[in-house]
Amino acid sequence: MGFGHLAEVYVLATFLIRTCLYEALSYVWGFDNKPCSIIVNSGDLRIGSNLHAALSSLRHSTLERMIWIDALCINQDDMTEKGQQVQSMAKIYAKADCAIVWLGEAADESDRALLEICGAAVLQEVAAARHILIKCGLTEIDGYAFCSGLSALKLSYDNFERLRPLVTSVTYLIRGAILRPRHTGPLGGRFSLNIRPLSELVEMYHTRKATERRDKVYALLGMSSDDPTTAGLSIEYTLPWSQVFESLIKYTLSHSLSVKTWDDKEIAVIRSKGLVLVEVCSVERDHDWEDSQKVGIAWKHIYFERYRTSVWKVQASAKSIKEGDVVCLFQEAKNPTIIRPCGSYWVVIMISLPTGPIQQKNTMPQNEVRLNVDQFRSATCSRDLVLIWDWDTHSIESLNNEERRYENLVLEQFENDSLMEELHKIAILANMGLVLRDIRKDVKSEDYIRKVLAILEMTIRNGKHASSSTTCENNLDITSDMEGIVELFLHIKGGWLPLQWASEDGQDAIVKQILTKADPNMVDEEGRTPLSWASEKGFGAAVKVLLGTGAIDPDARDKAGWTPLLWAAKNGHEEIVKLLLSTKTVGPDTKEGNDETRGTGRTPLLLASEAGHMEVVRLLLETHKVDLGARDESGGTSLMWAVKNGHTDVVRLLLRTGTIHPNASEDGEVENEGGRTPLMWAASNGYEDIVRLLLDTRRVEPDSRDKSGRTAIAFAVESGVAAIVKLLLSTSRADPEVPDKDGRTPLMLAAEGGFEEVVQLLLNTNKVNINSKDKRGRTPLFLAAKNGHEHIVSILAERNELTYQELQRQVPITSNHESFLNIKDDDYFEDRCKQLFSNVQHWVTRFSRAGDMRTSRRRDEIDDEVVDSLEAVLISQLDERDDDPAPGLPARLTSGINDEKIIDRLDNVMLDGTDVDLYLYDRLRRRDVFTAIIMGMLWEYTFTRYLFGLNRETRQVLKSLERQLPGPPEARRKWRAITLTLLSQREIARLQLGLDAEAVTNTIFQTLCAILSPPNNIQDHLRAQLHLVVLEAAELSVEIRTQKAEYMMLPPLSPEYDANGDLTATAFFNPHLMNECSAGTEISNEDLQAHEVVVRMALFPLLVKKGGDDGVGDDEMVVFPAQVLIAPQDTDEAKAMAVPENSEKEKGLEVAAVSADNISQVTETSSEDSILETSDISQKEILEPGRTELSNSGPGNRRLGWVREILAKVRK
Repeated sequence: MGFGHLAEVYVLATFLIRTCLYEALSYVWGFDNKPCSIIVNSGDLRIGSNLHAALSSLRHSTLERMIWIDALCINQDDMTEKGQQVQSMAKIYAKADCAIVWLGEAADESDRALLEICGAAVLQEVAAARHILIKCGLTEIDGYAFCSGLSALKLSYDNFERLRPLVTSVTYLIRGAILRPRHTGPLGGRFSLNIRPLSELVEMYHTRKATERRDKVYALLGMSSDDPTTAGLSIEYTLPWSQVFESLIKYTLSHSLSVKTWDDKEIAVIRSKGLVLVEVCSVERDHDWEDSQKVGIAWKHIYFERYRTSVWKVQASAKSIKEGDVVCLFQEAKNPTIIRPCGSYWVVIMISLPTGPIQQKNTMPQNEVRLNVDQFRSATCSRDLVLIWDWDTHSIESLNNEERRYENLVLEQFENDSLMEELHKIAILANMGLVLRDIRKDVKSEDYIRKVLAILEMTIRNGKHASSSTTCENNLDITSDMEGIVELFLHIKGGWLPLQWASEDGQDAIVKQILTKADPNMVDEEGRTPLSWASEKGFGAAVKVLLGTGAIDPDARDKAGWTPLLWAAKNGHEEIVKLLLSTKTVGPDTKEGNDETRGTGRTPLLLASEAGHMEVVRLLLETHKVDLGARDESGGTSLMWAVKNGHTDVVRLLLRTGTIHPNASEDGEVENEGGRTPLMWAASNGYEDIVRLLLDTRRVEPDSRDKSGRTAIAFAVESGVAAIVKLLLSTSRADPEVPDKDGRTPLMLAAEGGFEEVVQLLLNTNKVNINSKDKRGRTPLFLAAKNGHEHIVSILAERNELTYQELQRQVPITSNHESFLNIKDDDYFEDRCKQLFSNVQHWVTRFSRAGDMRTSRRRDEIDDEVVDSLEAVLISQLDERDDDPAPGLPARLTSGINDEKIIDRLDNVMLDGTDVDLYLYDRLRRRDVFTAIIMGMLWEYTFTRYLFGLNRETRQVLKSLERQLPGPPEARRKWRAITLTLLSQREIARLQLGLDAEAVTNTIFQTLCAILSPPNNIQDHLRAQLHLVVLEAAELSVEIRTQKAEYMMLPPLSPEYDANGDLTATAFFNPHLMNECSAGTEISNEDLQAHEVVVRMALFPLLVKKGGDDGVGDDEMVVFPAQVLIAPQDTDEAKAMAVPENSEKEKGLEVAAVSADNISQVTETSSEDSILETSDISQKEILEPGRTELSNSGPGNRRLGWVREILAKVRK
């Protein structure tokens, strides 16, 4: 380029660049119009404005510059010459002394400067140059310094997301210029910069702008480290763009692909089978200007369970990789491809993903994806994928905007064949759903498959009308495509889920299509067949098709022992019940359950009666093959269940048979419901019409009692339904004064509940004692006053013959100035004890089941690491019902426990000398042992404290002060209640209570884990649940100690042994102090006492109360009896757990002799106020559990039980 005048430019022969130093200009051509001109070799040449500006800036006033410029040095009109020259471009820039990158004029639009270096033509030029100079107007800077400055600025791309990959990839090339060698070879022959394989270069730079589309590919050939010319991919401007693009795709991926391209679009539709490998779970960049990224991947298939996550470090890509993208491997492809769902199709995000290096532990070695294709193929199926590779889109937002255009491009091959087009769309959607299922996106997969089912259902229906107008050949194609789509459904659990979804949505045509291909006897993880499931859901069309195959067993049971008829009857599907019964092979009286699972024993009639499905009941009765008296495991009959749930029509239908017994009682699912009759349930639930129906049979006994001693009228009174009470009283067979086992009469229940009309009805009978007392000495007046029922108090006072003073003594009085006290009555503490006992048993069940899961298989068949990984499954199953008595492996027996303290606790649980190992071996009975141990430790560490949460020194001072107080006992009780209430409300006391409860929790948990260890991964969960139970016990102990009345939880029963370790005494059952809580026990507490039944185990201590709620008086009563288990009365069980007799040393301990009058001696002995705190724990010890128990026996002897001492004094 001459000096002085811009127009004077001289084009030198190309061979001169071999010997002369020269510079090379890199710039963006801009638009096709050429508004400027220069003089070249004495002739005019039109050039673009951007080149004109560059030349104007680069010219020197006194020196000549030798610059190679492609627009001037290559004849752009000769395609042959242009192709030859372009092949030498890389070497020309490599041999140049400097490559000048022109960014444009430094004007108002200089913010577009970065876009100028992102063109495709610039890439090869900066990739080849050894020295790069960045020039913008009159300002210039070294290329390496320019890139370093950009990196240091850490500019944000929030508003220019598209610019990020463009800039990072080109700055990567500029940085490397300083390290490139000088090229001195000839210009002829193939030359390459060997930067990266072509597939990676295409991935990095395919979104660059170029005036000529083919240059977007040709510019990269001189940079590639592989030789694409061997595959016929070379610079040839006579080839159309569509052919160049297709050749590039097949070279990059596989020649077996089906590729559709267009000359006027930079977009390709690719069809191929591929394996879904992984899902992108994270993308990490050090900062915005890095030219590489770390892609976290989550392997989704069984083979890679041990290689769950990996990290690939890959170069910056033209399109940003996002979390949730999918990595797949096409047939015969060398490298995986990253794709992203876009509507019904997949778009290519990264065409070729290099497979190394892979980082992090437990990952595959570098470049071994191809070696594991067989494992991938064995773990999943190849999927038919339709992909869109669009070079013009960069963000997911722009991809979504193009969805409709993509669909038109994909489907244009079908022209006007709408049916084939629709089937093709269905197949694409189905494969999309399958791929999403492969990567465990089940919810999205279900959405796609349901959409497919809906479209296919409509297509099948429309296809039937259109088939007559299509050719035979087309019909064959349509049938083939239809069958192919249906076979895709079989990839989803054998077609089970699509069959379920189609049935739910009423798509009968799809149901028939799937069942022609699927196995009608396939089962799911619960052992359920399609017929079982369709019968439950009420899908009649599916049931008809399944029964029509003749290849299924209509009476087959699932794993839970349920038949299709049971499911249909339970859910009231009349049509399906009729279909099943019509097969004549279905048992209408089949009971739920099988050999593996006991089940509830309910029949279809019981289930239909329970749910109130009258028409189903009618159908079953019409078979004359059902047992109307059949009972489930709780003893309930069909009539019982219909009554319970208030199904009047079903009750009427059953009673009309005349063969059902309306007064049959049930065993009861819980203790307080045992022995109820249908009349009791109807009265309790307020079903007046059903009560009337039952009474009209004249076959019911209104005065029948349940296990709690209540009659039908007691239940009606408690519910407050005056109409039912009046109805029962009108029979003259209902006694209104029958007390229950706690001594409560119907009048007491009505007064307590505040049912004024019911009280009047009972009083009008003149058959009730208005001043009767229950076992706690409470009268109807007391209960009404206690619960604030003023009208009832007035009624009872008016109808009472007692004096005012006598009535006043029945009414509890509260003091307003002591409102800060949280005074509770014995009913409250009874309920709290019941709740604590229930929560302890519930936690024990969870703990034991967790341990059972670990020991449910042989140790050599299960891996601890696998068991420990089941945390979520275990926690979700701990509350499931589990009544199977079959033992698994035993817990650790006493012989395997090294801690003598734990052994003592275990031995003290068994009061009759039974070997505790017999209980530890049985996975159900061991739960009773755990319950007894927990309650014993809670009593020892919690309920013996003067106030739980205070340190030992404070407790001792308070007890000493209380003993020194003058005045009557009620004064000391009041002082204690006020003092401890105020202390317990202090923040430091609440904090200490939490710390102490945590220590008690850890001690109990460690004790139980020494016996039966649950899986490691759920121990924290179980410990946290136990902590809640301990906190509940601690709060209860505080409430007990802050009452005016004196509540005492007596020490648990313990066995006594002599010096030789032989049992010296047994405890007999006492109904005044104990409650027998064995499951299935039908003998009353009084009968147990009469038979002198021996107590085997105490599960919960006895809670007694001394004085009234106001602290006045010394009357004693049992608030909550000790919950005990008795020794088995069954001969076989007694023999199995027999204890050697020692008639000389064993003597009966007459617990039954302790009456309520003698409780005072018991309470005085056990109270913390009057005895030494033998089980007290110091503050240091409570924070660090593990104290040594006090013992008054020699080595080998068992510790003397406190109850034995107390009762011995009573006998004296």
